[in-house]
Amino acid sequence: MSILKAKESRYFITSDNPVVYFVPKNKVNFYNQPKSLMSFFTEIFFPLTKDYAIHLCRRDNLQEMIMFGERELIEVFKENIAYNSKDFIFSPIKMNFLNQFIEEYIPYPFRLVSS
Repeated sequence: MSILKAKESRYFITSDNPVVYFVPKNKVNFYNQPKSLMSFFTEIFFPLTKDYAIHLCRRDNLQEMIMFGERELIEVFKENIAYNSKDFIFSPIKMNFLNQFIEEYIPYPFRLVSS
């Protein structure tokens, strides 16, 4: 388990499906199904707040730690949460990533609401 803290004025997003888990596509086979929680390759993404998130995986070389999330890792979090959302994506600020995501991946009319 790694607890990530966002830096460089980056923020995590969340959705109506805030915990995302999967086996990476390059590791999927008969024994490692895409949504298996028992696979050695399963990764879990869970944003806690706009600044903190948890990443869980089963790797021998990783230790439990609190670390700063670099830009690339925060982007991986945002993509996984956005792609696995059902109806809502929640963001602390307006993001170019979400505008691009809406144009490319949302097949139905989408409305951006801010308060």
